[in-house]
Amino acid sequence: MNISDRNKLLAIPPFLRLAFRPFFWLAALSACVLIGLWLAQLSGLLVIPRPSLWWHGHEMLFGFGIAVVCGFLLTAVQNWTGKPGLAGMPLLALVLLWLGARICLLLPLHWAIPAALDLAFNAGLVWALSRYLAGPGQAHNRLLLILPAFLTLLNGFSYWLLASGELGWARDLWLAVLVWFFMVMVIIGTRVIPFFIARRAESETPERNPLLMKATLAALLVTALCWLVGVTPDWWRWPAWVAALLLLWPLRIWYRPVVAREPLLWSLFLAWLTMPLGLALLAWKPQWLAVFLHLPAIGGMGLMMLSMMMRVSLGHSGRFVYGPPKLTWALWLVILAALVRVVMPWGLPAQSLLAWQLAGGLWIIAFGAFVIRFLPVLGSARVDGQPG
Repeated sequence: MNISDRNKLLAIPPFLRLAFRPFFWLAALSACVLIGLWLAQLSGLLVIPRPSLWWHGHEMLFGFGIAVVCGFLLTAVQNWTGKPGLAGMPLLALVLLWLGARICLLLPLHWAIPAALDLAFNAGLVWALSRYLAGPGQAHNRLLLILPAFLTLLNGFSYWLLASGELGWARDLWLAVLVWFFMVMVIIGTRVIPFFIARRAESETPERNPLLMKATLAALLVTALCWLVGVTPDWWRWPAWVAALLLLWPLRIWYRPVVAREPLLWSLFLAWLTMPLGLALLAWKPQWLAVFLHLPAIGGMGLMMLSMMMRVSLGHSGRFVYGPPKLTWALWLVILAALVRVVMPWGLPAQSLLAWQLAGGLWIIAFGAFVIRFLPVLGSARVDGQPG
């Protein structure tokens, strides 16, 4: 990078210098707001102008979840390709599309308005990633371009369900999209989790097993497609069992004693473990699907995202990744939220509303802590004076 390019990057407001800055902070804020509004509606305090179950599922996946993925991928491509990451006005435009869709879904507007903004955001993410991953030498990263493109189609389908009133299909769609997030977590996790562990343990990074990853992704894809086409549990439980078993295998290779001592390591380890446990529960008792899906959704997807947001925010702001601000207790709250959300409705169905409120409250406190404690990190320049 020459001096002129460096000075241009340093002239950009810190909050817009890399995608992790606005998207991680807004994702954490949306995690609090979306669940707060959901709990208020469940308690009869307000009415959201969309079908409630559709809105809740859509916004936790296509709102909160994709914001975290967007922030991570558009930051990581800088390391993978050596090209400066998306920043400045193009990044701001992408942020405003995402934010506009979230706001418009809360207003009594025609469904086509938030749909246009949301799909434009999805397309913008694919376009931004294609600038880095569509070129030569990036064949090994191409799947991380194909998956967001496929998610754009799934989001379009979700708005078709909203427009047509065919909402009975929504739950199967949300399950398929949740598995989409698992696939992204597998691709990213198999790269970074063993590297993080080995680096902290000062040991060699275990060799990646491409065949195992491909088999895991294939089993997850078949499970997602089964849910999308609406087949019975007699069919989809088998690929779900296979995916669960394959997801367990890397943990025995990755584990080192240091994992138990570092919150930003054991949280990733536990989040990964929750994916096969959740899939196994769904395959074991599909009649409890609406309850059990929250174990991998909260304890897998939610915990891994909070942990990765902390680590990436510290590392890419020039700070020591195992230094302050430390929010170990927030990670424990997400784990507790997952257990409360699953165990209480299963064991005490009459107390389901209380379980939702308790789990939601724990979730809001955990992500609210990130919103408050990491704003100075995300909103200020790198401590080492470098761009980014």
